[in-house]
Amino acid sequence: MDLPLDPRVLARPRPRWELIRRFAIRLLSLVLPAVLLTVHAVGSRAGHDYIEFHAAARLLAKGENPYGIEEQIRAQRPFRSGPIRADADSSDYLQKYGYLPYFYPPWLALACLPLGALSFPVAKATWIYLGSQSLVLSGYGLRQASRRLPAAVFIAMSLMFMPSYDAIMVGQTPPFILLLLVTSWWTLVRDWDWGAGVVLGLLTFKPQLTVVVIPAALLWSVRRGRWRVAVGFAATLALLCLVCGLLVPSWPLEMLLATRRTPIPIAINPAVGVTWLSLLRSLGMTGWPLALGYALAAVPAVALTLSLAWDRKRSLAQAMSLGIVAAFFVSPYALCYDLTVLLFPLLLLAPRLTERAALGFLGVVVVGSYLHLAAIVGGVPQVTLFWMPAGLALLLVRPKAPESPG
Repeated sequence: MDLPLDPRVLARPRPRWELIRRFAIRLLSLVLPAVLLTVHAVGSRAGHDYIEFHAAARLLAKGENPYGIEEQIRAQRPFRSGPIRADADSSDYLQKYGYLPYFYPPWLALACLPLGALSFPVAKATWIYLGSQSLVLSGYGLRQASRRLPAAVFIAMSLMFMPSYDAIMVGQTPPFILLLLVTSWWTLVRDWDWGAGVVLGLLTFKPQLTVVVIPAALLWSVRRGRWRVAVGFAATLALLCLVCGLLVPSWPLEMLLATRRTPIPIAINPAVGVTWLSLLRSLGMTGWPLALGYALAAVPAVALTLSLAWDRKRSLAQAMSLGIVAAFFVSPYALCYDLTVLLFPLLLLAPRLTERAALGFLGVVVVGSYLHLAAIVGGVPQVTLFWMPAGLALLLVRPKAPESPG
């Protein structure tokens, strides 16, 4: 005798459609925030700094020097028609030099070649979307360290953190650095050594932010016998140098000369930087007192980071977090939007706390960053934002700090 079927069973969706529905919801939750931020940014005429990458890509495609002043002025001139939105540093450069200089290794311009084939407005909007999507994916990737907080908290934090929002509005590269940092950590903890080496090689396109974390990640890997990470890194870097050398053979010298031809922002005004060296220079220090003051913080920061990477009992997340923070004690140059990379240690610190404490901690950081921005608009020097890496350094090195996940 056949038993009657429960109507609830008949109404239950098939497993295949349930998987498709869940995938669609997940995809929408990851794409929609980036789309909304892109629409907002494009409507505000944001992303102005992308012009230097677009011009460099077009110059590189023609085998021309992407670091040359005349070449950049000529390449950027067609894209300057119409109203623009530029940050203070961009405005200073435009007024003094008539163009935005390109200081990066040439493989960033190489990565922008597909965008260089598009019209400038379309390429700029695409660049803004890719940066926004990088923030969303970074937040989601870091959430995998702990299930204590929902993914929406990590994604919202990535998008609402003032430096990351500033990076999108200016059109700068730190969102991509953050995504590569998260990817390198994610691949290393899952033993994808070749992939991790490739990602670490790609991270070299902004060396002032990765000058400590890359050696830390490589040392952590080699100390555990994972030599394929180092081999993958070396092979990727060699391939990038070779390809760019075929396009512009003189690029190493030209990149070194670029900052002499056109000074970096902190050479014009050290108070716009957010590093330890910028802070010391803003206080008027010069000569041996400046060198001594710089070394007193930079040397311990590097030594402690490498010691964590060498220690088999320490996690990769802890070594990489301190390596990211240490860059702001070591590098001579970083601006407000470069603080975006601090989301890596910030979002890995949160899972150490209870849910309520973590939400409060992240909320204070977000609100505090915008209050500080209001103070900067009111005349407070931008270099005071150094409190962010300084505060994180204290949290990461405090005695008996609990281990980060991963």
